[in-house]
Amino acid sequence: IGKAVNPQKRVKQINGPGVMSEWVLRYALPVVDDYLVEFLVHKHLSHLRCNNHQGSSREYFEKSVKEAIEVIENLGKDIKKREPTYY
Repeated sequence: IGKAVNPQKRVKQINGPGVMSEWVLRYALPVVDDYLVEFLVHKHLSHLRCNNHQGSSREYFEKSVKEAIEVIENLGKDIKKREPTYY
């Protein structure tokens, strides 16, 4: 769960050489303040933060995709710019 100006481009960058498992883009919600929404979502899910096999816990949470999308939609609903995109 993270922010990006261009989510598709960001996933391609992350999935570069040396990545043990590729990231898959599932959902993007265009918002007015991406830093705020990312902060709120990470704070809300902080008790579910987990490490991944690539050594980082920054954007990994023990949550289903469906449940994560619900959290993002609820926390970003008042500052979204457009409707979300599902991939």
